[in-house]
Amino acid sequence: MTTQPVRRKIVTWIFCLTITWDCLFQSATVFALVIDPAAGGEKNGIIGCGGLIEKELTFDIAKRIRNISLQDNWRQKVYLTRSGDIEVSWKDRVALANEHPGHAFVSIHAELSPSPLTHGIRLYALLPDVDMAFAPLSFASGNHATSLLPLETVALENFAASDRLLTEMTLRFTQDFPEVPVGTMRNMYAPLLGVRSPSLMIGVGFLSSPIDCRRLLNKKQRQKLAKAIFQGIVQFSKPLTYR
Repeated sequence: MTTQPVRRKIVTWIFCLTITWDCLFQSATVFALVIDPAAGGEKNGIIGCGGLIEKELTFDIAKRIRNISLQDNWRQKVYLTRSGDIEVSWKDRVALANEHPGHAFVSIHAELSPSPLTHGIRLYALLPDVDMAFAPLSFASGNHATSLLPLETVALENFAASDRLLTEMTLRFTQDFPEVPVGTMRNMYAPLLGVRSPSLMIGVGFLSSPIDCRRLLNKKQRQKLAKAIFQGIVQFSKPLTYR
């Protein structure tokens, strides 16, 4: 016959084991990442030197990030806003991102410049402390603002988290690509507006630059780029997954 103290110890042990397992399970599922490869379908995006096409480049890098997450046994979920060479509207991309609010949204783009000498990686985050009632859309890839969106579409509470994501990614790129200029900018960028989670837009290179085209045509460099993005996200996600 089990004595009262022994019975109490068994109940306590089961309770602690249950709580520990629950915490482990929650930490393994709390973080989700949405990768948004720009362009797709009839929208080729930028067509650059060496035959590079933005829609193909961004989707290739997005797939590499997802594959790295699987090979690394990363327990968090990774979603892509498009599954192939298909056109996905901005609203649908934002809707998918908002199915997983509070996590992270990373939009991958290519860049264009009037000067072939301009090259490097650019990181874009939403600008905090905006006093305007409406904000002009701004595209990183050389396009001008075309319309206005109400600022209420921007998740103001995520500015700080987005800034931390920007910081982590900047550190990763400067470490892994010391020979590549890495620039950061803050503004009201259209691909990030309406996303209710920490968000970042990455310009992986200028398709108008022979230097960047050589880098982006190299499969090893693309893999290195995808790994840097993944590692930056892992560093950002740690306070979220182990809180």
